[in-house]
Amino acid sequence: FYGTVLGIFLSAMFLPKAFANLIFIAALIAQLIVIALFVLKSDLTAFLGFEVSFLWYNVIATGIICGVGSMGYAYSKLIK
Repeated sequence: FYGTVLGIFLSAMFLPKAFANLIFIAALIAQLIVIALFVLKSDLTAFLGFEVSFLWYNVIATGIICGVGSMGYAYSKLIK
């Protein structure tokens, strides 16, 4: 959950005009992806050929939330 909290915090600090609903949905999706990575660890290791360490889960969740927030912020600038 730390990656999700960090992603929300960074989005709030650096993208204050980003949509709160979008960040919330991105946080839910990021957490579901991290849980799926944890549950499907052996299948993904066989598919990818390497193991995704649990230390990367925070980075992945933070990247998803900040990426989605940045895209939403850029989209809001385009439609104005």
